[in-house]
Amino acid sequence: MVAQQSTVTRKGQITLPADVRRRLGFTEGQKVSIEEREDYVIVRRARNVADITAGMMSQYALSPSLTPGEETEAFERDVADEVYESMGRQ
Repeated sequence: MVAQQSTVTRKGQITLPADVRRRLGFTEGQKVSIEEREDYVIVRRARNVADITAGMMSQYALSPSLTPGEETEAFERDVADEVYESMGRQ
């Protein structure tokens, strides 16, 4: 990888070279994360909650998957069980 240069504007802005943007998948309007180190910075695509948690619950996936109707039914049953249990504790 060859080091490239960019100029800092009056407003503190820099331009990422087009080939770097393309290669790393940066798009217009995308949020970036800037991490300061001793004498340099790291610029990355900012991660949102969906990116951070993606796949976190996959280990609990049912096989085969539930249909939307079955999911609703299971949810309603669990809510009803919780309400029933909480009423017994009062």
